[in-house]
Amino acid sequence: MCCWPLLLLWGLLPGTAAGGSGRTYPHRTLLDSEGKYWLGWSQRGSQIAFRLQVRTAGYVGFGFSPTGAMASADIVVGGVAHGRPYLQDYFTNANRELKKDAQQDYHLEYAMENSTHTIIEFTRELHTCDINDKSITDSTVRVIWAYHHEDAGEAGPKYHDSNRGTKSLRLLNPEKTSVLSTALPYFDLVNQDVPIPNKDTTYWCQMFKIPVFQEKHHVIKALEAEKPSGIHVFAVLLHAHLAGRGIRLRHFRKGKEMKLLAYDDDFDFNFQEFQYLKEEQTILPGDNLITECRYNTKDRAEMTWGGLSTRSEMCLSYLLYYPRINLTRCASIPDIMEQLQFIGVKEIYRPVTTWPFIIKSPKQYKNLSFMDAMNKFKWTKKEGLSFNKLVLSLPVNVRCSKTDNAEWSIQGMTALPPDIERPYKAEPLVCGTSSSSSLHRDFSINLLVCLLLLSCTLSTKSL
Repeated sequence: MCCWPLLLLWGLLPGTAAGGSGRTYPHRTLLDSEGKYWLGWSQRGSQIAFRLQVRTAGYVGFGFSPTGAMASADIVVGGVAHGRPYLQDYFTNANRELKKDAQQDYHLEYAMENSTHTIIEFTRELHTCDINDKSITDSTVRVIWAYHHEDAGEAGPKYHDSNRGTKSLRLLNPEKTSVLSTALPYFDLVNQDVPIPNKDTTYWCQMFKIPVFQEKHHVIKALEAEKPSGIHVFAVLLHAHLAGRGIRLRHFRKGKEMKLLAYDDDFDFNFQEFQYLKEEQTILPGDNLITECRYNTKDRAEMTWGGLSTRSEMCLSYLLYYPRINLTRCASIPDIMEQLQFIGVKEIYRPVTTWPFIIKSPKQYKNLSFMDAMNKFKWTKKEGLSFNKLVLSLPVNVRCSKTDNAEWSIQGMTALPPDIERPYKAEPLVCGTSSSSSLHRDFSINLLVCLLLLSCTLSTKSL
């Protein structure tokens, strides 16, 4: 018996984008401003899995860039063309030329396309040891994205025009587990219609009045303060300004450098959030903490100073910990006089009653402040490197603040940098072992074309 084939549309209704391999992606974010490009991801041991859900019937592009631009980027392009899935590993050189990577390190797990959306799921190793790939670490990652209404052809993907963008993320954050019931009441604190002044830096402080409650409400958990056994750190926020490029919070105990509390080797001033540690770290009495910052000021003609403006710099770490201790802030500065001696300053006016203090001799610096004298000195690259080396070895003036009966009190002391007998050495990056010639271990490629052919018998085909 001969039957006419019947074409049946199946799966997604227009405007929806459900569906997938069934694997979970606990992290999810919107990459564009129009709600068209969603990214999901999940770490799986030494691998990371991605899910792209994009409102297009053409190709989808995704990648990693050192600056958020196309130059020197690690890129993957995928989609579904004529009922067949494709995924291709690319890279760009410094001139933004797109080239196919000889070592294919992205592995397709699932692909689907309907009349409105394309969904692709794929995996890669965190460290492929391919010079054209970017390693994925705990540092900030600048992801780049693009899409087109046409699929990539033999010559590669067409130019995406304005369908592109970048976003900074931290891909290896631990998965969040909700400890509070979703049924608990909550309220939002929102700044409404805030005018942004036309200047580099604005500090905005706002006080809110919480809603009036008709009955008692309680803190869920409270712990005693001032426990001598130490504190337990569970999250860290690393902070610098526009010249900041990398920050590390180092931890020392009895001459031994412990594991880094937190680090970000690709710091992005426009993306700052608390890093929740994979494991809580304990800080004991007598331990030393050093916040170490790396800057790039090659595009500046004058010295960059510490200060509140984003054009000035900071080097800070904010720690979330328990139990609470009566310590609010610690700030430090290398010994001022030894810094001035480097540029030839011999004497300052004493007693020192104001900041900035005034230099007395020699003549070329007379009546200048610390910053004026440093600006006047003719710096060379060699002297700059020598000065940096000196500053790292100088005694440090430390001032810590705490509250006592609602009053601020500041205690000062001079401390030496810790005597490091055994510096911390990070474990070397281990290259992944996945093969580009296989279909990625026991995973299979799944393709949903949203079409079923209903003939004399109803059957499905797996690609």
